[in-house]
Amino acid sequence: WYMLVNAIISILLVAGIIYFIHRYTASGNHLDDEELTSEKDNRNEFEMDIDYMTKEVADAFSRTLRQNFNDGNLSRRELEQKQKKRTALSSAINNAAYGDDDAKKFVKNSIKQLLLDPKYDIENNINRLIPFDRPARIWCTDKTNIILYLYSKRYWLEAVDMLFQEFHLTDPVEINGVFSNVVTKEKMNEIYEIVMSGKSSLGPIDLTFEDKIEIVSQKLFGRYIRFSAVDLLYDLTIDEIDVGVSGVPKNSYTVKTEKRNLPFSYESVWILYHGINIRMECLAFESQDDMIRVCKNIYNYKPPEPLTEENGAVIATTSMGGRIVVFRPPFADSWGFTLRKFDSAPSTLMRNLLHDDNKVIPIVITKWIAKGLLNTIISGQQATGKTTFLKSFIGYIPRQYNLRLQEKQAEMNLRYTYPDRQIISFQETASVSAQEGLNIQKKTNGGINIIGEIAEAIQAAFFVQTANVASYMAIGTHHGIDTDHVIEGIGNNLLEPSVGLFQNEENAIKAVAAVLNIDIHMANDKGDRHLLYINEICPTTEEPYPSDKMEDASLIDKAAADASKYMRKVTNPKPYEVHRLVHWEPKFDENGKKSGGKYVLDATFGSMMEEEIKRHLSIQEEKLFDFDMDMLHRVQTGDDSVEVQNWVEKSLSSF
Repeated sequence: WYMLVNAIISILLVAGIIYFIHRYTASGNHLDDEELTSEKDNRNEFEMDIDYMTKEVADAFSRTLRQNFNDGNLSRRELEQKQKKRTALSSAINNAAYGDDDAKKFVKNSIKQLLLDPKYDIENNINRLIPFDRPARIWCTDKTNIILYLYSKRYWLEAVDMLFQEFHLTDPVEINGVFSNVVTKEKMNEIYEIVMSGKSSLGPIDLTFEDKIEIVSQKLFGRYIRFSAVDLLYDLTIDEIDVGVSGVPKNSYTVKTEKRNLPFSYESVWILYHGINIRMECLAFESQDDMIRVCKNIYNYKPPEPLTEENGAVIATTSMGGRIVVFRPPFADSWGFTLRKFDSAPSTLMRNLLHDDNKVIPIVITKWIAKGLLNTIISGQQATGKTTFLKSFIGYIPRQYNLRLQEKQAEMNLRYTYPDRQIISFQETASVSAQEGLNIQKKTNGGINIIGEIAEAIQAAFFVQTANVASYMAIGTHHGIDTDHVIEGIGNNLLEPSVGLFQNEENAIKAVAAVLNIDIHMANDKGDRHLLYINEICPTTEEPYPSDKMEDASLIDKAAADASKYMRKVTNPKPYEVHRLVHWEPKFDENGKKSGGKYVLDATFGSMMEEEIKRHLSIQEEKLFDFDMDMLHRVQTGDDSVEVQNWVEKSLSSF
């Protein structure tokens, strides 16, 4: 009896499971994945808003991706076509999150297709998603992205440039007596009114139904797959996006009161634009969860490791060549990320990179530094344009030399700039240290060795070693504030026990001065990035004391003879001299306001440096070098003859 009951129960359970599986798969087969339509809602009415449509998009995509075709009455060809389309959608969703333009278009078109489902009556309901018909009710973040959309339609990647220049958004704003760089909500509301009234550079604006569909689908795309409030900025030309770096971390304190309405960290968006840090008060994430979702997704293009409570931060590279640093509690006081967009400042011809009067002077000097294979440091603080200048500088290096690049994190993407040159770039990984990478680099037939940033002892040691032997030229960047700090900083790196090259500071500095030929210093003066100066470094020779030749003289006479040299050595103990070749100085208008700058030639190369340059030149190039040096002096004296003008034009047009 008991066995019979158990058998019946087992049969009923199996039958029930089979029934539910059949119902689940059958319901999936009735979904039309080609149209990405939603299941019909049994309700006669539904509340149409952006949250509802975000869920509809997510549900429709989810159903399509889990749809089972095997139980349908499909031919083999139909089955293969549907499976292929499902695979294409899955791939597009993944790739769109990493910045693939084609994948992004595919997914956004799928979202538009869903919006046009008759069920949603989108023509009558679109204002429920974004109240285009009532501008006062549009969220400021939406207004900002609408403006960016309109400017990108006209100016594409230069949308931010045109918007910021037209409305002077880099000018400091006074708030409570303090000046700071911020695009306020009030300013963006004002810009929105100006643009929509047709009084901007865009001319008359008529938001068509197609425009509104595009704007709504972009917002749904950002909410569901990509980077929410900053998704449009991610694709445009700016230097950096920082999120979660100001404001009060959510849930840390109760601060939202009538008297003290402090912003939360998820309402914090900053950008670096032409070297200026600007707080975008007009942009904000919708919630803490929204920002956390983006933080968890934005670094997922080939991440070195997952972001966890244990590691607290991850440094990764985006598909567009940028550097993304994501952080979270407890390591950081809030969730957030910084995205450095190195593709936003691509290597350009140096004539476009430098923009002040007499720019031919630093350009020609730089050209012969590169052609003469002088060991060079490009120095300057952060956001001064060192990496951009270095990428342009490399264009002057003769093409017969192979380039080898070592970076802590891949940033320069030299192969995109010079696809026809032999370049190998190495970066540190969890399993390959900087030392191991540098050791491998030595064995790869490299003629020119480049250190992306000399910030640690091993990088300083490698620069000095390769500048001495095993390469024709060493190049690097450094954060030193002037030439002395660069030399002393690298020298101090060489004293660290992990390197073990020197125990004496004087000997370490001598070693640096002996190999470093040129310091090109970059500056950022309130957003105006320019080359500040070019210095050549010449090691001084150790001269004997006069007393060394005074064998029969008394001690007093020897001391008197040596006094002058001794005092010079004590007061100026540096084993090198710095000679200024070029410097930048500001220009002022008749009202005393700064209006750009100009470059001044202080001197051409010294005899020792000139000899080193010519050692790497052909006889014909030596003649060109001498001619260029003569023409530089004529430019400096203000010679505006036809010969000089033609030479300037030719020098600026050649790479």
